[in-house]
Amino acid sequence: RIRVRREAVVSAGAVGSAQLLLLSGIGPRDQLEKVGVPTEVDLPGVGQNLQDHLAMFYTFFVKGADAVTKAKAESPAALLQWLLRGEGHLSSSSYDAVVHGRTPLAAAGEGPDLQVGLFVGAGDEKLFHDNIGVSRSAWGHLQSPKHKAGEEEGVTLVPCHLHPKSRGVVELASADPAVPPLIDPRYLSDEADLDAWVEILTAANLLVAQEPLRSLVTGVTAPHPADLGLGDAYPEYDAMSPLDFYQLPKARLPRYWEA
Repeated sequence: RIRVRREAVVSAGAVGSAQLLLLSGIGPRDQLEKVGVPTEVDLPGVGQNLQDHLAMFYTFFVKGADAVTKAKAESPAALLQWLLRGEGHLSSSSYDAVVHGRTPLAAAGEGPDLQVGLFVGAGDEKLFHDNIGVSRSAWGHLQSPKHKAGEEEGVTLVPCHLHPKSRGVVELASADPAVPPLIDPRYLSDEADLDAWVEILTAANLLVAQEPLRSLVTGVTAPHPADLGLGDAYPEYDAMSPLDFYQLPKARLPRYWEA
């Protein structure tokens, strides 16, 4: 047993910090009693205010551009080019550009509320599964039938909402520390976030409608513009709408627990 005389800093991440406090009996009494954890301090705020950021993969076919494909990146020529010169497809993370901006809904005095990243490539099932966590069973629902496992040259825009108002929760599933906690991010539960996404997707489409992307893009693999509220602007596109997320350690605990 370790005793602390003044204060302790809990640094186990957005989910792990809340789980650790709850397992220690610090949190909402009713939740702790439900899983059989004795209450040491009844603090209703522990595990609340989980903040996460939705991002969307907006992938386009392109022509006349040397975009990364799986075949190119895994070719002997690419490996040799990187080993000898430190150049080529293997010298890049493919995440080559990012832009920040403010939508008309950004609060006064607040920094950028939108971010759009650019991947020079269309991605494939293995990439999305191994690095982002998209299940293989879901992959087919995210991409157009025209998209053949990352064989086509493409670019992927990644719009993201930087200041969501929706808040989620972290709760215990068991008193056993080895059992993962219950995580409910409650994405888009605040209608203001839906309004913000309309502005963010509009900004992303404006980027595609301008040079140099305008001359390169030949079609979209995911999602279909009609699913984004763009009507029949691009009726030839055939794809489905994915929404994904990345987690950031912004689970705010009560001020009582802030060092």
